[in-house]
Amino acid sequence: MVYHLTGVHDASSRSHAVLRVYIYTDEVDVEGEGVLTLVDLAGSEHRIDSMHHTAQRRKEGAEINSSLMALKSVVHARANQTDAEHLYRRSKLTMALKNSFRLPHAVR
Repeated sequence: MVYHLTGVHDASSRSHAVLRVYIYTDEVDVEGEGVLTLVDLAGSEHRIDSMHHTAQRRKEGAEINSSLMALKSVVHARANQTDAEHLYRRSKLTMALKNSFRLPHAVR
């Protein structure tokens, strides 16, 4: 993982991280299958952070903001019980989390 100085933090990973833990059991009497998904989101990029950044760093910041907005759109759609199918395609982050949102008890 690459860390960079920002206007707010001394070290910022400038990326999202997703960890999935798959849980299984062989016991006959127990329903034992599940997935635990842990997500560490990069912070949104503010204009003060990017004032002195290179073009590449500004592009990274724009991609971070874009993926956070896509995630926000999916959460809003799911909370309002509206169709979010087309929203998942807006970023790699929402595509990676799609199954977590589509589970029957994922959002109530």
